[in-house]
Amino acid sequence: MTVMERLVWNLGVSWDALSTHRSRSILATSGIAIGIASVIMMTAIAAGLNGQISSGVSALRSNTVFLLPGDATTAVRPRDARLGEGDLRIAAALGGDAFDASGQLRSQALAQSGGASSTVDVVGTDVAYATIGALKPESGRLLSRDDVEAARMVAVIDTLVASDLSRPSRAGGQISIAGRPFTVIGVVKAPPGAAGGTVIIPVSTMRQRIPGAASRPGELASIVIGIGPGSDGEEVASDLAARLRVSRRLSPDDELPLRISTSAEFARQAEGVIAALQAGLIAIASISLFVGAIGVMNIMLVAVRERTSEIGLRLAVGATPRDILNQFLTEAALLCLIGGMVGVTVGIIAAGAISALSGWQAWPSPLAVTVAILVSVSVGMLAGLAPARVAADLPPIVAIRRE
Repeated sequence: MTVMERLVWNLGVSWDALSTHRSRSILATSGIAIGIASVIMMTAIAAGLNGQISSGVSALRSNTVFLLPGDATTAVRPRDARLGEGDLRIAAALGGDAFDASGQLRSQALAQSGGASSTVDVVGTDVAYATIGALKPESGRLLSRDDVEAARMVAVIDTLVASDLSRPSRAGGQISIAGRPFTVIGVVKAPPGAAGGTVIIPVSTMRQRIPGAASRPGELASIVIGIGPGSDGEEVASDLAARLRVSRRLSPDDELPLRISTSAEFARQAEGVIAALQAGLIAIASISLFVGAIGVMNIMLVAVRERTSEIGLRLAVGATPRDILNQFLTEAALLCLIGGMVGVTVGIIAAGAISALSGWQAWPSPLAVTVAILVSVSVGMLAGLAPARVAADLPPIVAIRRE
């Protein structure tokens, strides 16, 4: 009998054995199916999360440098840890790879229009914000220099705000922000993966009209510097740090009491967080698979005890211990293969439901599906190894006599 013929014969015998004890086989298969489905869902969620964070990082542009306030310590004057208009002028004068700089204030406020309301992120900024962020209006216009200089009560909203409040969905509509009336002058597309809406207003208006936006005149919450494509963000960040040290009368050895980072750093941090999260999710899901494997081992041990006479008869008529070992390994592998295929199907359906409900592209990759099926077969063979050895080591005479 060739190897292929033996494999086909073992598959047939295994299928007959599983069919004979259908209820028991279904219960054992369910454990593996739940484990594989969990792994598929977790990898799909991690992939969706990866896509969301990557989209968010891309929305910040891949060529930006961020300047943020630092933490004031006893060794640092509190004013040196804050950002202001002077820091913005320094950033705007960098030149070279840096083509523009924008100062921002940020806050959350209640936006209302008619009977609808929504909590939004309010960004007080200047005209450079649109250039650095590559914003393009879907309707109306963006902030102008006159809007900022005159502290006009105008706002640019994104499509999420327009959808939530419905009435000001086009330029010329009226909206209330923190109880103050604003005229909508433009609508921009919300960045991919954005959880909430954003309203953009002149930074001068935000200082004067939005409570708590700035505690001191000229204060800024952040400064964003745009740099040319292919430029070195680290070089720009180093040049900026040197100039800020001079403006604060710090020596080159003094630590700058501000935080400077690049979008590349944000991307690396995001990738690290995603990798750790994905590993944690898969580890949690693998517990279900481990429990399922114990169930399969249990079932196979029971099967060996029930079929002791059959094993003895096969050994007596010429089957080798290796044949018995292969038969039970094939049975365990087939059991887990069926469970794995059911689990993959359930996992894909669940991932589709998650994708539809959340708006994420939470789909498992073909590699994840292939690995899941291979893992299910491997788990079956490992779980069936001990019972198969028990069966193969039975003495033929003892096995035939045992009831």
